[in-house]
Parts: sequence; structure tokens; C-alpha cells
Amino acid sequence: MKHALIAASAFAALLFAVATASAQDFRKSYPVGEGTSVSIGTLSGDIRVTACSGADVVVTGRKVGRDADRVQIRDRSEGGRIEVDVDVIGEFPRNDNNDASVNFDVQVPTGVKLRLERIRTLSGDIEIAGVSGAVEATTMSGNVRVTGSSGVVDAKTMSGDVIVDIDELADEGDLSFETLSGNVDVRLPANAGAVVSARTLSGTIENDFGLYVVRKKNGPGQSLAGTIGDGSRRLRATSMSGDVRLRR
Repeated sequence: MKHALIAASAFAALLFAVATASAQDFRKSYPVGEGTSVSIGTLSGDIRVTACSGADVVVTGRKVGRDADRVQIRDRSEGGRIEVDVDVIGEFPRNDNNDASVNFDVQVPTGVKLRLERIRTLSGDIEIAGVSGAVEATTMSGNVRVTGSSGVVDAKTMSGDVIVDIDELADEGDLSFETLSGNVDVRLPANAGAVVSARTLSGTIENDFGLYVVRKKNGPGQSLAGTIGDGSRRLRATSMSGDVRLRR
């Protein structure tokens, strides 16, 4: 009986190890300090960046899809820069219905001021929560959501919504929020100061700062220009087809 239990436990451990390995095609921890830059890129897949209680940045990548063996995760980090992205192995056949994505989960230390540079995916959502420092996030097709930020944000998507919630603007730098097809919804801290320009070609603009919205007499489209607070930075919010809302 004892031998049977030992064998069963060993088999369960083996299954767990296999499942863990298959769920984590890439996993690495990086020691960081103030100002360390982080760049994460994938051709197709979601990227999630969250604050955690640890002292290191931990990057986990998981390949999914029928053609997952056609892509590889590359670590190009050096010095004070963390850079992980995805390459295609060989070439995808033309007119092939390719099915390969890499999803990244990134944990960053709470309260450590980092520079999240070039967080990017061609097709997928980006979610960044509770980070300190500047954020630059871009997706061609998907939503960008940044919450609990304490730094300047540059968020762009070609097709999707941009949703940003900034708790504090501790650093210098401009703010930019853009989408071609989708809505822009931004909450700023109460003491934010900026020279603001906002525009939509097909949608409405709302703001909680008392700035005047210009509405076209003929056809759709609205714009806004004005200053809030001390005007210490520039803020640009645009949507070609969607609504723009600036909240406090």
C-alpha cells in the first residue's frame, strides 16, 4: 500500500511538472532598479502587466495555437533594459490560416519606478495595472487598458478602446491617447495640469473640466482645445470613429 501511494504521488508530480512546463514556454526573473526599462512585444496575443509584492520583474510567455511551434520567444535583455519579444521561425506560408499566438504575463515590483517602453502587440489586448513610471502601449487590433498608473501614458490602438485611469502624474512628459475605431476614456488626477486637445470625426466629446466643445454645424465631428490646471504638459486624445471622454 505504501509503495502504491509513493508511486501515485510521483505520477501526480510528473503530471504537474508537464502541465507547468507546457503552460510556461518562457519564464525569467530580472533584478531591477529605479529607471529600468521594460519592452515586451508579441505578433499576436495579449499582454498583461501587473504590480506584485516581489523585488524582481518576472516575465512569463505562453505559446498557443495550432502553429505555436512556428514562433519563438527571444530574450534580448542587456544592461538596465529588459526586452522580450517574438520571432517567426522561417516563414509562414502565403495565404495560410496561421494560428500562433504568444500571451505574456509580466509582474513588476510595486512602487519601483520603471519605464514600460514599447509594450506592443499586433493583435491582442494590453492591460497594465498598478505600475509606477511611464507607460507606452500600442496594439493594432485590441483594447488598451491602463489603471492605477502613477506616470505619463502613451496609449494607442488602431481598432479598439483606450481606457486609462491615472492616479498621479509624478513625472514630466506629455500624455497621448489615440484610436482609429473605438472610444477614448481617460480619468486624470484632480490636480492635473495640461494643455488639452481632443478630436473625434464621428462621435462626441465630454469632459469634467469645463472646457468648451466645438460641434460642427454640418455633419458629425467635435473638437476641444483648452488648458486645465497649470498647463504643464500636453494632452492629446483622438478617435476617428468613437467617443472621447476626459474625467477627473
